[in-house]
Amino acid sequence: MALGKPFSCQLLVAVLILGAGLPAARAATPSGAVVMVPGVTGSRLENPETGREIWGPPSRFFRPADRGHEIALSITRPGERRDRVRANGPLLFLRLMGWTKEVYRPLSRRLEEAGYALGEIKRPERSKSFYFFSYDWRRSNLEAVPQLHAALERIARERGDPEIDLICQSNANRICRYLAKYGNLPLDRIDTDEPPRSGYRLRKILFVGVSNGGALRQLHELDRGRRYVPGVGRYMGPETLFTLRPLFEDLPPPDERIFVDEQGRQLEVDLYDAENWVRYGWSIFSPAVSEELNRSKDPEHIRSVFGSPADRKAYLENRLRQARLLHEVLARDGAGFGDVGYYLLENGSLPTPIRAVLRENESVWETLFSTDRSARRLAQRITGLSAKGDGHASLQSQRSLSPQEKDAIRAIGSISGGHFQTIVLPETLDLVVEFLGR
Repeated sequence: MALGKPFSCQLLVAVLILGAGLPAARAATPSGAVVMVPGVTGSRLENPETGREIWGPPSRFFRPADRGHEIALSITRPGERRDRVRANGPLLFLRLMGWTKEVYRPLSRRLEEAGYALGEIKRPERSKSFYFFSYDWRRSNLEAVPQLHAALERIARERGDPEIDLICQSNANRICRYLAKYGNLPLDRIDTDEPPRSGYRLRKILFVGVSNGGALRQLHELDRGRRYVPGVGRYMGPETLFTLRPLFEDLPPPDERIFVDEQGRQLEVDLYDAENWVRYGWSIFSPAVSEELNRSKDPEHIRSVFGSPADRKAYLENRLRQARLLHEVLARDGAGFGDVGYYLLENGSLPTPIRAVLRENESVWETLFSTDRSARRLAQRITGLSAKGDGHASLQSQRSLSPQEKDAIRAIGSISGGHFQTIVLPETLDLVVEFLGR
């Protein structure tokens, strides 16, 4: 989405002001409630019947060696018993054998230092002013919207105060922006129904490490898989990530042409056409992944979770259709958008992939990203494979907002570091306190 002139001018002024040397963040005087909405993998998940946590304990980041199948959602029977998990609070930190990785604990501590009292979102109290919203991040963002709406209603009612500020990190931008525009209306009713009145008022939304306009990096992960602890961590195979709905909703929007050939010429390849995923062997359609699944010692488990090739394509078509619609409704103004202020914490410190190279090698297609070693020589002669961003989302994506949202911008702060590290950086936490205290 192109940036309008008013937004560009406002951005320049804000960055000049904030970049000129921020004063020490003043202590906020808590007014209303603050709710933190984490990104994908930011909430602990457990089996409500057994109490076993499938995501959250540090050991889950290293084992079992199951390519992440324990957390995969069934693409054919998403409501089956194995998928009925519940979110069990935020992922505050990881600690294993002397190794510690901070996640949301620094934010919690910083807000408590600033005068906010941490409460339990399922049992809000009048005296508590800061809450974490946890959700099953494997499911569509649209399933989290009514859950967040209900939680905010409960907080406002129990505290006797309708004013609520949201902190949205990474994937949470879609949940928060949809709620601000359409309330808890289902996607198929936003063009026919008025957003219902709510008992809370969104006053501020702070965006940290967001990808409002999607991220090519999600295609990279869907295609290659991921280790959450580099080098030694538990490997999440492409077939596992293929079952996680929000990853499709974070793909670049349909109108972006993101593929080029080895000479840098643009290719008219539609990312939202499932046939192309099969043709280019992306994600679960890779021959290597298919072979891995076929070698399984538990074929019944593979069929129940990952379905047949026909099931996979049908599932993908549905996911891409919903992702396209979600991009469309977030890119336009919403009837329920009130007098809410937007506060952007932007990050343009790292080269971020925005284009991919498609190369045919002996009748087999390869997809190369700017972060691939084999693509570095190509990057020397192909311009525009990457742009400034946080390593996940480009600055253009971070700024991709509808007209009414651009008008709602109250302040912009500049931060640095990688996409997944920014939420723990002191400079980020200082800006969060600064913006909440205004």
